[in-house]
Amino acid sequence: MDILYFNEHQQCRHYLSEVRSLFKVHELPAHHRIIIDSKGLYAFVFMLKGEVEINCCYDQTHRLTAGNMYSLNEQYTYTGITLGDTESIILMFENPHIRCDEFSLIKLRKYIPKETHCIEKLPILPQITDYLNGMRFYIAHKMYCAHLQDIKQSEWFFLMRAFFTKEENAQFFHSLIRGNNPFIIMVKQKSREVKTVAELASACNMTERTFRRHFKQYFQIAPKQWLLEQNKQQVELELMKSEDGLKILAPQLGFCSDTQLSNYCRRYFKKTPSEIRKANS
Repeated sequence: MDILYFNEHQQCRHYLSEVRSLFKVHELPAHHRIIIDSKGLYAFVFMLKGEVEINCCYDQTHRLTAGNMYSLNEQYTYTGITLGDTESIILMFENPHIRCDEFSLIKLRKYIPKETHCIEKLPILPQITDYLNGMRFYIAHKMYCAHLQDIKQSEWFFLMRAFFTKEENAQFFHSLIRGNNPFIIMVKQKSREVKTVAELASACNMTERTFRRHFKQYFQIAPKQWLLEQNKQQVELELMKSEDGLKILAPQLGFCSDTQLSNYCRRYFKKTPSEIRKANS
């Protein structure tokens, strides 16, 4: 049955386009190359069918399998390939839209374990499956109301609190929980404008020593390594997305020449720029 008065829904100022929807269904064939570039948004993948192999931070490889849900770190770009026909729902947002959910997450901070990962996994319980089936229905009928999506986002947080322990939620949502910290927000914003740790510390109005101490506390990684990973991801992503020649692309990425860009790729990816593009075409 089609939705009634669809034009009225579309004309409402709270109606989201499919592109702006928080929830998206992805049905992909086998051997399909994928890029999950959250652009600073928090991303959660619900695998409904099939299997996907993706690469993330520090060149780690993970397999996302049906029956599980995954939280991705908003700092990274993920690339990969489907290993068979797949179906998934991806939820992406900047912050919880209901203040109660935000407060509930902040309270979990003390339960975050010392060791966390750039991809966290939890099983899709029957209660979550019912929830996802409802979302598939709304998406199939293009019911992209912003209010409805806020409610469905909050419903998911409610189900997570109801059926998973505080420790499980803290680990699964650790990136989102830590991301509300003012220091982390400032670092992410300023990092786009700098190239070195000293420049980043100065942009944050801190001495380099104080900055390094705070950075290690909140990011669990040395700032130099973090900046390098951010740059590597940007270079790899632009090589995959852009159709410009290397002479045009190199200065856009901060390199003096296409030769310098090629040397960078050989050093950090063990591939030439052309090989990176070919591998992801």
